[in-house]
Amino acid sequence: MCTATNGLSFAPFFSPHDCCGELNFDELAIGYYDAVVTAVFETAFRCDRHVEEKDFRLEDRLLAANGSRCWAPELGYTFQLTHQKGALVDNSLAQLALYNARLGKVQDLRVKAARGSYLMVAGVTIGSAGSIEVRSNENEIEVSSENINLEFEKVESYWECTSHPGVWRKRALGTNVVVTGGNCLDPELVYAVDPPGDTNGFEIAIRNIEEAVSLILACVPEYGPWCERVLRHVHVIGKTREDASFSRSAASRPGYVVASAPMPVVLQAEMLVHESTHQYYFLLELLTRVPTNPEAKEKFFSPLVGRERPIERLLVAYHAVANMLMFHDALLRNYPEHADLARERLGVLKPAGAHLLGTISQNAHLLTADANAFWQPSQSLIEGLCQ
Repeated sequence: MCTATNGLSFAPFFSPHDCCGELNFDELAIGYYDAVVTAVFETAFRCDRHVEEKDFRLEDRLLAANGSRCWAPELGYTFQLTHQKGALVDNSLAQLALYNARLGKVQDLRVKAARGSYLMVAGVTIGSAGSIEVRSNENEIEVSSENINLEFEKVESYWECTSHPGVWRKRALGTNVVVTGGNCLDPELVYAVDPPGDTNGFEIAIRNIEEAVSLILACVPEYGPWCERVLRHVHVIGKTREDASFSRSAASRPGYVVASAPMPVVLQAEMLVHESTHQYYFLLELLTRVPTNPEAKEKFFSPLVGRERPIERLLVAYHAVANMLMFHDALLRNYPEHADLARERLGVLKPAGAHLLGTISQNAHLLTADANAFWQPSQSLIEGLCQ
């Protein structure tokens, strides 16, 4: 058992194998919501903003009913806004109100928002314009500003945008994942240099995500609920001029992933496993001190990105590679129809995993006790897979 210095078991965060039952994700996600809301109120108080807490805090009943939905990019953005030196405290309150609407809070609020900034509601990014009106209940959301009027209706736990049906935003069937494309994006994670998705290919990209989830559930089912717990939103983009695909996520946006689509279904499934792994690392960083000794300045070669990186970034990479190795090893052993592509990916991942594992084990003294407790139990398994 891998255990942190505070008694927290690391096993459920490292991989889904054998340990998922130990992780009460609903409880952790609700704890995240409470921490974000507390940060918002503390920032408002420091900035002399009078806030009626009942207007901006979800009722216990709704909080318990939503559980894991509290691991969400909008709440990550809310928390980020609390750290803007007070300049965007009104935006943090507005963003919190918008996400409370998505969780079913009954409210009728008019909240300030700085001009030139942006907010997010149910996967749609909107420019703020001085103030935002939010009206919501458990089945409807209406958001109004001088620039836009958005209306949403809840259909089988999904918020359907009824005022702008042409927006590039749909739920991937059989999942709780919202898929977006085009200009329905979060500027924090989608960059101007990113290759745009095919204008006529958005539906194909959505089916690609759906098929990838289905493959995981059918072929490596332990990764199904493990990914579903943490994935909320996939924004699809294209490939680079070199026909290279990629994905990214960030601790400031829980559950949000940017990824090329469509891709071969096995590779898209690998992407979901890869990015889900990062989500668990982000969550773990909120709960306990994982990274390196702050005095460590050394950098080491990372084979996946081809450049020198701090040891903690190699730990993050190793975590993802370990799970991709386990995923493709299961495909290769049990599903001959996927063997060729799984074998090809293992040909890349095995040497990368061996290199990362070797570097981390040789420099374990640069890591905290928690970081070593996180990776060390996997050593013999991953060494075996890399042979």
